[in-house]
Amino acid sequence: KRQIDIGVDSKKVFLTGNMKFDHKIPDVNPEKKERLLKDLNLYPEDQIFIAGSTHSGEEEVILDVFQQLIQEHPRLVLILAPRHPERFQEVEKLVKGKNFISARRTQIGKNNPSFHPQVMLLDTIGELSQLYGIGDIIFVGGSLVNIGGHNILEPLAYKKPVIFGPYMQNFSEIAQTLEKSGAGILAQTGENLLIQAKKLLANKRYAQVLGKKGFQVIQKHQGATDRNMEMIKQFIQVREQKKRWQAKGVRNHQ
Repeated sequence: KRQIDIGVDSKKVFLTGNMKFDHKIPDVNPEKKERLLKDLNLYPEDQIFIAGSTHSGEEEVILDVFQQLIQEHPRLVLILAPRHPERFQEVEKLVKGKNFISARRTQIGKNNPSFHPQVMLLDTIGELSQLYGIGDIIFVGGSLVNIGGHNILEPLAYKKPVIFGPYMQNFSEIAQTLEKSGAGILAQTGENLLIQAKKLLANKRYAQVLGKKGFQVIQKHQGATDRNMEMIKQFIQVREQKKRWQAKGVRNHQ
């Protein structure tokens, strides 16, 4: 629409879709999940709440929600993953101030095989995406505060229920698609986040249905990358044809 509004011929504007839907569907076999749990000192009976890509102002809300959730679900574990590594120390101080049994990801596993945390601060890079596969509830940050949101498709690829806040302007199309499909949960406030998390923990079937709907949304909207490549190939073919004409002395071909 913006291209047409500034004068581009509408016949030369094509909608191919959103390539974010085309990311590789991860492997979620039980053996891999068991290995991940063991590596994190977690157990199959644990329920796992993952808050990914969080920002300042969100961790406080998440920890308060978690504090209330563990009163009804004592086996619940929070994996807290700040978006920016330079904030690890700040968030660690915040967690310790709440008196949870906690540790950094790099302090457990092989380094401390008997330690079982209530709150795990994910202080590694590149590990969050695969950890979504062991979560029971996923909250994607940058959305309870006015950041613009982060990619909510990664946990959906694992068929996980996803909660996000009202500030999703960077992913507005995807968020709206998920809401309309009943596949994503919008939590306007921390209080609403608590209510939605309680529903998911109390009703495993409900959580599974949401996760399945989210996965179906991904499948339905895939294919943009292939469509883009086909268009690029067409332009390359035209360019190469023009070069051949020019080499033969043929002029003024369009």
